[in-house]
Amino acid sequence: MSAISLNANPVPIRESAPLSTAPAQDRTWTDVKIKRTWAASAAGIALTAAIVCTAFAFTATLWLLAAAIPLVLATGALVWYCSSTVDYENPEELAKVRGQALNMTLPEIIQKHGIDNLFRYSILSPKQFEKAYSSYAKTMNMRQLIGYYEAVAAKLDLLDLQHSGFHVPEPKLWKEKFRDETAHLNCNEFLSYYPNPDALLKHNIISKEEREILSEAEKANGLYSGQEEECRTEFDKRTEREREIREKTKDLALRSYYAYEDYDYALNPYRRDLNVMEQSAKVKIEFEKARFAQLSQPTNDEESKQYAQSKLRCENACADIRRRLNFDKAFLVANYERAKNSYNMNILSAREIRDRAYLLADEQYTFATKPVRDEIDAKIAKFAEEKNRKLAEINARYESFRHANRQRVSEGLEARAV
Repeated sequence: MSAISLNANPVPIRESAPLSTAPAQDRTWTDVKIKRTWAASAAGIALTAAIVCTAFAFTATLWLLAAAIPLVLATGALVWYCSSTVDYENPEELAKVRGQALNMTLPEIIQKHGIDNLFRYSILSPKQFEKAYSSYAKTMNMRQLIGYYEAVAAKLDLLDLQHSGFHVPEPKLWKEKFRDETAHLNCNEFLSYYPNPDALLKHNIISKEEREILSEAEKANGLYSGQEEECRTEFDKRTEREREIREKTKDLALRSYYAYEDYDYALNPYRRDLNVMEQSAKVKIEFEKARFAQLSQPTNDEESKQYAQSKLRCENACADIRRRLNFDKAFLVANYERAKNSYNMNILSAREIRDRAYLLADEQYTFATKPVRDEIDAKIAKFAEEKNRKLAEINARYESFRHANRQRVSEGLEARAV
């Protein structure tokens, strides 16, 4: 027995354009022809412009070649539109579409033409549609098949095609395949795979007796979930004080850690002093240069000699300021590095203290709440034991019911064969 994958995703139903309210005999393919004509004309114009741009690009400017590229792309898009547009009102094109559909699967037909066009224009005949639908239905599990059936049936009803002869095969036709898929499942596993058994009952996939058994399993699971939630709520109420103590302890540890965490705040004084030193040295150098610039140009040898000495003194003063700045910067950088190393050690120590405080708070909380936790866990275990006992009884009845059902089916087949 090969079970269909429960994770397979059916191809979604694609709707085409909204349906026209005009009668079928009043609709023509004039609009489609006009659109195709306009598209073909536009494609010819775009292609001509592209050729002209390419021809003049090498004699005038290469920018025309860049303009030709989007024109070529636009031509390709328009040609694709003309070739892909289907005029379902044209008998010749419709006959071609119907011939192609015979070699396509149902999802491919719906993806290409839309579900409404499939039914409206009878791209597949009613018998061909039922055959294609049945082939595709074999690839889905029952949950997916029911959803797909309801979507297709709803679209067919919406189109209101009277006397069209189309009929969507009902999911109950694959009841035996569903039985094979679920033969190895108990009630809980069945409900996890098919969480909406009412849909199965609606389509006569399961009987009322089987639905009642599954309802008992749902009630047992629901009762246990409610009891477990009540126990968790009781635990939270009884341990509220211990939880508040744990959170306050962690909050204090976190605040202590934040005092060391601000790296910029810890090292900002060194950056500020460095900026002040550089600005002060810049002002002193500008002052020396401005004082030298106030000297008048020499007119004789004696003044030239004094002028040269003043220039030398200015240069020496500026160099001395720079040397002093470099020395102070080196000293400040050394202090900065020591402060940074000290900061790194402090932040590591603070992080360890914070983590230790977190761990201690959790341990104290666990120790303080252990009696209550053991009591609650014992209650939950008792409820779980009761649930498992009920489910064991329900699963035994469910298996007996399915076994009797299989025997009735087998006897019916044998009687039919005779």
